[in-house]
Amino acid sequence: MVHSIYLPMLPTDNSGILIIDKYNELVDSYTKTIEQSVLILGHNHVPWNQKINGCLALNPGSIGCPLNGTIGAQYAILEWKRDHWEVDIRTIHYCIEKLNSAYIESGFLKEGGPLARLFLQNINTGKDVAGMFLRFLYKLAYEEGYRDFEIVPDKILDLAEKKWDWDKFTNK
Repeated sequence: MVHSIYLPMLPTDNSGILIIDKYNELVDSYTKTIEQSVLILGHNHVPWNQKINGCLALNPGSIGCPLNGTIGAQYAILEWKRDHWEVDIRTIHYCIEKLNSAYIESGFLKEGGPLARLFLQNINTGKDVAGMFLRFLYKLAYEEGYRDFEIVPDKILDLAEKKWDWDKFTNK
């Protein structure tokens, strides 16, 4: 028996950021309308799986940057057992020290600016530090009087970089 799997595009705003408040609604909608028995989602870097409307819906997590507090590469194994799919979400722990060194030795940490630093903090902590920074950045922009912009002004990014508590998310 062949079972097909559906991998949809997820709703994002113009910058490519996932519109999280539409996520659950979208998952419910997809599972009601697709013919496939499995719905695989991604983008939010948090592993989960559950039966929704008779369909197995899952997110395998993230190989490079899990955001559920786990440090390591996450993936899912799907196995057909008699009459249903079983999911095994796994994590392979990798050497954080080597990754940190690669960020430094390649020059990416220096040249990538605050976003490179934030992504490395995401990886080192398993938390969405970059997302927290972006919320902080937009709050600062609002406080500084910016209301309608597509691109955050450089002066706001510079201000956010100076005011952000960089040590708060550093593993020591």
